Amino acid sequence: AFDVGDALRGRLKQGSEQRLLILARIRSLDERMNATMKQIDKKIKPGKQSEYDGIDSEIAGIEYKRNTSAGLTLNEEKKMLRKMKDLGKRKDELEGYLKVDNKIKEIRAEKDREYESLNTMDKIQSELTRALKRLDIAKLWGDSAADVVERELVVPEETISQVVGRQGANLKVIESECRVTIDIDRARDNRRGGRSKDANKDEPAGGAPATARVTG
Repeated sequence: AFDVGDALRGRLKQGSEQRLLILARIRSLDERMNATMKQIDKKIKPGKQSEYDGIDSEIAGIEYKRNTSAGLTLNEEKKMLRKMKDLGKRKDELEGYLKVDNKIKEIRAEKDREYESLNTMDKIQSELTRALKRLDIAKLWGDSAADVVERELVVPEETISQVVGRQGANLKVIESECRVTIDIDRARDNRRGGRSKDANKDEPAGGAPATARVTG
């Protein structure tokens, strides 16, 4: 017989495997990026494609002036030739620089696509996990999965420890009596200064409210 729970677990497993593949591709792109960055000659002044595209016309303009201007002194002509030589050298430098720069842009674009795929995968995994959780809760209490809902509640800083209790004791009582499961999101507390060294390890740190996800 078809089991929805088994189907959800199978999809979660496939998603986890796909996620690992995406992360492996991102690591590979990071390695390519590092190797490509090393190809850049730091002695060369960075430039843009527009500069490269305009060098030929600039050289042509100087050459035209050199050939059509009457009464050029030898020193003026030498300056023009030197300018054209410098422009030619700059063009060669830019050609190499832009090739590497374009490779870097391509790798960055690939990484952006992979991160988009990763974000999409994480959202799907999160939805599947929550659906499986609702299903498991429904089975536990003999209810229909359609009757199980999920709500997020903000727990004020001063009441977090009371809700959780020592080693989660209060939380377990609430879950049992109310026929729900509660997940405390402690990431926000950790981002804003971490835990007090005297705080119970099973209680969120003070300093900011936590989010409680209640399912039941």
